[in-house]
Amino acid sequence: MDNLAPGTYLHSNGVTKALSLDRQWASVLGVQSPTAQVLATAVGWVYIALRKRRQLIAEIETAWQRGEEEAAALPFILPMSLMARVDYAIQVYGVAYLYKVRKRARMTELRWLDPTTVRADHNTVDERGPRYYVRDARVDERDAVLSIPRDDLIVVQLAGLHEWEPLTAATTATRTAAEIMRGVRDTADTVFDNNALPPLIVHVPIGTMPEEVGRIQRAFSGFFNRRRGTRERNVTATTPDVTITPLSVNPADMALTALADNVIDEILAAHDVPKSVAVSNAANYATAQLDAATFVRTLGGRLTEIAAVLNADADVRKTGVELHVYADRHPTQQRDEQMASTSFQRYVSGGMSAAAALWLVSGKLPAEFPAEVGEVFPPAPIAPVVAMPIEPEQEETAEVKSAGWVNDARAFRRWYAKRQGVDVMTFESAYLSRADRVIIADELLRLAVYP
Repeated sequence: MDNLAPGTYLHSNGVTKALSLDRQWASVLGVQSPTAQVLATAVGWVYIALRKRRQLIAEIETAWQRGEEEAAALPFILPMSLMARVDYAIQVYGVAYLYKVRKRARMTELRWLDPTTVRADHNTVDERGPRYYVRDARVDERDAVLSIPRDDLIVVQLAGLHEWEPLTAATTATRTAAEIMRGVRDTADTVFDNNALPPLIVHVPIGTMPEEVGRIQRAFSGFFNRRRGTRERNVTATTPDVTITPLSVNPADMALTALADNVIDEILAAHDVPKSVAVSNAANYATAQLDAATFVRTLGGRLTEIAAVLNADADVRKTGVELHVYADRHPTQQRDEQMASTSFQRYVSGGMSAAAALWLVSGKLPAEFPAEVGEVFPPAPIAPVVAMPIEPEQEETAEVKSAGWVNDARAFRRWYAKRQGVDVMTFESAYLSRADRVIIADELLRLAVYP
């Protein structure tokens, strides 16, 4: 038995035979090893993560520009859904390839290449990486291997620790987690394909007549393959020596809830998809809004990286256009900016310094105010005293009145913000009229700065 090839064997009475495992046995014994690419489409949560990324990428605004103006027409043809397809390829394969179609040395098209058909030629590596890439293709209805110079390709990948090899793809990193989910699904699928009966081993005593063995085998096959209206197969007579061993778990034990939750979290985290984005009831409203804004910023960063690779290509630069990403224009980010602006106004109107208010709306905690912020609640500036004699009957100058009005207005703003609804004339001031006080109070009401 030392020279056996890898596989599953049955050894009995000195004879070793290879077992041919069908789909049912392969699922139970775990001999299948699907690729990460297959898992991307076969496992629901991997598919959900990739689809959520693609949907959001379609919502993020991008534009090809000449300088500050958007290009009226591109000098070359682009693949459909370019950014979404590149991101998908990076998540699943770790790399995306765009082939430059040329006409008289001028690039006229960027053509999408299936990442599974392209690989680096390791025999042509120099200090810049592979000089050639190899592509499997069909030419004149025959299989062919094409060699593509690197200058005819735009290779988009996440840089890893190696000189030119890409970082491990997210789908590859979560392959074990995805296989667990697929195994649970396939096991349940196998059971219900067999009329909710687990795979069984039927032990028949030694010496049983072949006819009896065949009858028992046909009877149990009827359990797995019976159709409606064949109730006579529901009962099978066997001898007391016939024993049955199930090879699978009970359907009630297939949920594996705790394990499944951990696996789902791992898959979503590897693809940078917040759980509240993938599952609508996974978080409260505030958390969901924060997660949505974070998701936009994350994918905005990915698209910016892709755009940087495209813009750095020599042939793209010759056309005079550049790809720009405007993730900040997404409605989620606009709502976030609007909330920050409103908060800033409230802090400043309440007497906080502009530097301290800016520090807060940047997401910092009040306890983290650095020294350069200065005084958080600075006192109102005091108008300088003019050292000149004033006749008793002489009126105050316009400058003195103006400074007094400003000081009283600031003091009234802070005073009224803590006393909503009181009579504005309760505040003592020699410079503020009733109209002035009503206007300031109305402004505070509109800004809703009350604590």
